[in-house]
Amino acid sequence: DVEYFAKQGKKAYFLPLACDTTVYYPQKAEKDIDILFVGTIYTSQKRIQMLERLVEHYPQLNIRIYGEYKPYFKNPITWLFRKHRNTFLNYNIPPQEVNDLYARTKIALNIHHKQTFNGANQRFFEASGAGAYQICDADPFIRSVFANGEIGIYENEKQMYALIDYALTHDMSEN
Repeated sequence: DVEYFAKQGKKAYFLPLACDTTVYYPQKAEKDIDILFVGTIYTSQKRIQMLERLVEHYPQLNIRIYGEYKPYFKNPITWLFRKHRNTFLNYNIPPQEVNDLYARTKIALNIHHKQTFNGANQRFFEASGAGAYQICDADPFIRSVFANGEIGIYENEKQMYALIDYALTHDMSEN
């Protein structure tokens, strides 16, 4: 929007999101979750497909995906017998619980919605505030904020898998 307003002869400034540091802060905990994703899933076909492939790619890992995945009321039978029901937990959780989960995870995975093409979602700031190691899809803004490799940034799924493999073998969660 800054560029748009500049063309209109108006001054505008980009103000990114942030996180509440009284809710999202680093904690010491046992790292018993390999990969964690927290966020709305059903509104993004890209997220659904990537997360399903991720779970299939890493059947041996403890992966937890929180967020509404398949609304139960649309097809209760399908919902009850859904695949990976212990991974896709299909409900939202309160912020303090999210912070506790970030403390327990080795990798906080972030997949932006297609509407975010030069910026970052709230999850990006919350995971960072909680001190979780984050692997995130590429974006010019994110590259500018973490230009020194503090987070893993991927352009495609192959790169995402390589970053996950590296992070799990090099314990990036302690950095």
